[in-house]
Amino acid sequence: MAEVDLAEKLSERLQQAVPDLEKLNRYYEGAQPLSYMHPELLRELQGRVRQLVINWPRLVVDSLEERLDVEGFRLGDDVDERMWQWWQANGLDLASQQAHVEALAMRRSFAIVGSNPDDPGTPLVTVESPLQVIARRDPATRRVEAAAKVWSDDDDVEHVTLYLPDVTIWFQAVVESGRLAEVDRDEHRLGRVPVVPIVNRGRILQADGVSELADVIPISDAACKIATDMMI
Repeated sequence: MAEVDLAEKLSERLQQAVPDLEKLNRYYEGAQPLSYMHPELLRELQGRVRQLVINWPRLVVDSLEERLDVEGFRLGDDVDERMWQWWQANGLDLASQQAHVEALAMRRSFAIVGSNPDDPGTPLVTVESPLQVIARRDPATRRVEAAAKVWSDDDDVEHVTLYLPDVTIWFQAVVESGRLAEVDRDEHRLGRVPVVPIVNRGRILQADGVSELADVIPISDAACKIATDMMI
């Protein structure tokens, strides 16, 4: 498959996954719609009664995340000071917490490793949202064989970065053709895709993870409905 075709295919797969991920994100943010309220009743009330959100989903995620703190790295019996220096240089004390929240709520998050233009001796590590990044695994090895990050700039121009084992390629959408056009590439020759999925509760046939909110959403919906009914 041509590189541009692969980038477009991964971008399309991400677009298909985003609505479900956004639903989980709304539950974490306490911005979900009231599941059991009839539309005619909502029109009748005309905004006089607002939904009361009992945000148990955020409580579930945050209570787990607050226990997930990285305090150092060991290789065998030795503490690896170099990896800890890289961790601190990238501000991953805070960023790792954000990655954990994303993964607990939306099944997965990602870490992307790249070269650091300000310090060639220190790799640049960023954590990424599953709303912008998607990875494809090799069915035999289950390793990531390709990944893409998709985002839009302030002018609503879509950008796609394609990560492959030996090269990273940047694309930009062309309005006239509706296709992606290559704008830059980095032949890094790492032999490994520099994108690491951080997966919550991954299973053999659910390699992209399971949200911690799966069990609590029905209970939260019922509690919000009861509380809103009591207000009415």
